[in-house]
Amino acid sequence: MKTFLSIILLAGIAVACNNNKSAEKVDQQQTLSETKTESGTCYLGTSGKDSIRMIVRKDGELVSGELDYLFYEKDKSRGTFDGRMKGDTLFADYIYSSEGVQSTREIAFLRSGNTLIEGYADAMEIDGKMTFKNPNKVKFGGSFVLQETECK
Repeated sequence: MKTFLSIILLAGIAVACNNNKSAEKVDQQQTLSETKTESGTCYLGTSGKDSIRMIVRKDGELVSGELDYLFYEKDKSRGTFDGRMKGDTLFADYIYSSEGVQSTREIAFLRSGNTLIEGYADAMEIDGKMTFKNPNKVKFGGSFVLQETECK
């Protein structure tokens, strides 16, 4: 009889622990979602099976955030950026990791309403960072237009 009671007691404890873990996981997911929503504006752009996700935090002219390039069957890159708004254009340094290697490159996005349009230009390496040869010649309108979206 003692063995039977011990088994029931242990089973009850195991069920209670698993329920607590599930509740903790849901709480963590909700907190993460709420934190992203409170900490910036989210954008998503897709082209075929490729996508770009971006969270932008703005403080006056200063801008920072997270940027993930999620390419289908190609190297993905995930990182953060810090920069400035110059009119409607964001210029920032993107520090990212791809295939285990950390790199830095300059990025540019043009804000148009609720969208961000990625900019492209000839680049060169200076002190280990890829920078635009001429920031005035950045062209916007590549394959990715990011739409403001709900943070998830």
